[in-house]
Amino acid sequence: MTSYYDDIDHRYADPWVRVGWRQRLEQAYRFEVALELIDATHGTVLDVGCGLGGLACYATQRGIQRRWIGIEPHPTFAAEARATYAVVRPCRFQETDPPEVAAAVAIGTLAGLQLPAVAELVTFLGASASHFVLIVLDRDRLLERPALAGDHMIGSVTADRLREVALGSGERALVQSISTVDLALFVWSGDRPPLRTVEERFRATVDGPWGVHEPPENKAWLACELGLERQARAWLQQVEGAPALAKIVAQRMARETAA
Repeated sequence: MTSYYDDIDHRYADPWVRVGWRQRLEQAYRFEVALELIDATHGTVLDVGCGLGGLACYATQRGIQRRWIGIEPHPTFAAEARATYAVVRPCRFQETDPPEVAAAVAIGTLAGLQLPAVAELVTFLGASASHFVLIVLDRDRLLERPALAGDHMIGSVTADRLREVALGSGERALVQSISTVDLALFVWSGDRPPLRTVEERFRATVDGPWGVHEPPENKAWLACELGLERQARAWLQQVEGAPALAKIVAQRMARETAA
């Protein structure tokens, strides 16, 4: 998987593309999901698979100030993340003493860190923090979209398997579908954190620090990825000209309506 990131890191300049995201809003949306748990805690945050340190930057722009520890196997990414994170460790999940933090986050980490099982990552996160969120690809939904399968299946898990792992965590847990292809596992102690709906997260993303200046076709694309047809159509109506992405979104919506 490191070779995959080496390839796109050399080919692209946009930071979100370098770490594997197709659109900036796609990354920002997952950050919004993670911040729901982070904002309910105080203290150090562990970011497993931190990439370039984008989550910490986004949180700061959201007014959420925390101390950050990152885990990142890609040496170039880790070097850049050190500008934002207090500590960036290499990938060592067999440590007997994981860092103790207030909250932990792992977004798309199963593929990037080549873990053998979701249970291993959940165990590691739970040993570090009583509050954590894990965002992974939904294997069942990927199988419905052959164009996204292939290498993406490496980092995917079924909702049933994620629930099974959650039941074994010994904490209060919830598995949510957060997009047409993503699942999120929230684990917490004490009162349940204020979790938002997909529509509320979408609105926070497009109105947020990274979304406010994005063109309407990008917002339509994100709405389509989240299964928000009404919002996607509304943003498409604001598109000027005929950008390629807007055509792709319109065609996809037409296919899904026909189906």
